[in-house]
Amino acid sequence: MSWKLICLVSLILVLSVTVNVSAELISHWRLDDGSGVTARDSGDSGNNGTLNGDAKWVAGWIGVALELEGEGDFVDCGTSGTFNITDVVTLAAWVKPDLDFAYPGWSGIIMRGGPNIDTFAFYYNGPNQQLGFKTTGTTPPWTATPAPGLFDGEWHHTCAVYDGAVKTVYLDGEPIHTVESTGSIETSNGRVLLGAGRDTNPPTLYLAGRIDDARVYNEALTQEQIDVIMKGSGALELAYGPDPGDGELLEATWAKLSWNAGDFAVTHDVYLGDNYDDVKDGLGDSFQVSQAETSLIVGFPGFPVPGGLIPGTTYYWRVDEVNDADPNSPWKGNVWSFSIPAKTAYSPDPADGAEFVDLETPLTWTAGYGAKLHTVYLGDDYDEVNSATQGTPAGIASYDPGTL
Repeated sequence: MSWKLICLVSLILVLSVTVNVSAELISHWRLDDGSGVTARDSGDSGNNGTLNGDAKWVAGWIGVALELEGEGDFVDCGTSGTFNITDVVTLAAWVKPDLDFAYPGWSGIIMRGGPNIDTFAFYYNGPNQQLGFKTTGTTPPWTATPAPGLFDGEWHHTCAVYDGAVKTVYLDGEPIHTVESTGSIETSNGRVLLGAGRDTNPPTLYLAGRIDDARVYNEALTQEQIDVIMKGSGALELAYGPDPGDGELLEATWAKLSWNAGDFAVTHDVYLGDNYDDVKDGLGDSFQVSQAETSLIVGFPGFPVPGGLIPGTTYYWRVDEVNDADPNSPWKGNVWSFSIPAKTAYSPDPADGAEFVDLETPLTWTAGYGAKLHTVYLGDDYDEVNSATQGTPAGIASYDPGTL
């Protein structure tokens, strides 16, 4: 039975203090060379590729790309030991499949291995409209997922990530498939190929269409990082991977802020405050420190916010990456946030102002920061509840008033 009822509840909390205490780019083939038979590696490893067959330089997603005809065209990127990746890996490329080609099955985007062993490989399947990802040595080694959005005649960004525990396949920056997988990736002496999927002589499982901006990382990129490389940046310029995570609720009056450095950073300018616009624009007293370290203690004497983080406050922070030798410096970071819960109770259920509440409804709430005991005041007169000094003690964040 339901009835229109207005209940006024006030909670006084007994508090106790508690204290909680760059992506490794192996190779990046921009495929912007535009002429000749060399696909230069702009990564640190120098694994330049050699064009084979009738691969042609054409307009790409970013500048120039390669067009492959699906019959003998591929890029041979060599057998460098830098490709012996065992723990985590990310493979990424822009592709535009040729919808008029009679695909026999799987086509290699990026692969490394021998005739029957793909130590790591990323494929698409035209007939079945799928993406597939293989890491030999892991359990399971292979996973495939429907990806019909890839086959519409347009450019799409494809990415496959193995982080040691999970494989994730991305299409245009969005995860479309995840599967648990563990183990080490096997190594081999096979070649890394772009546009083919079996390292026989000659290779097989050719790609028909266009490929651009292909990359191999010895790191499991996050979705945030994948969004950055989709935009064509040759490197991850901004700080990333904030801890506490963006929007996290932190039950402490101090924090250790940490992040991953951008690829070119020498020092880091850290901004922190409770005003979003000030932190975003570097105004007021939001600038805290310039330092080489990628972590910062806040909320203790001798550190930023020396009086402690204030319960009930949302803090915003930003890290700008700085390299005085680079004319593009500084690289302004994204604004992240974390919140310290209030000392007062919050998130009541029934919600404040709720009507037509069941007569047998228990009252629950989220305890304020550090709360161990609660005192509940209940009545139908706002002034009496608001000024009451004696109530019902509760050891948990719930109270059963009986039938209302």
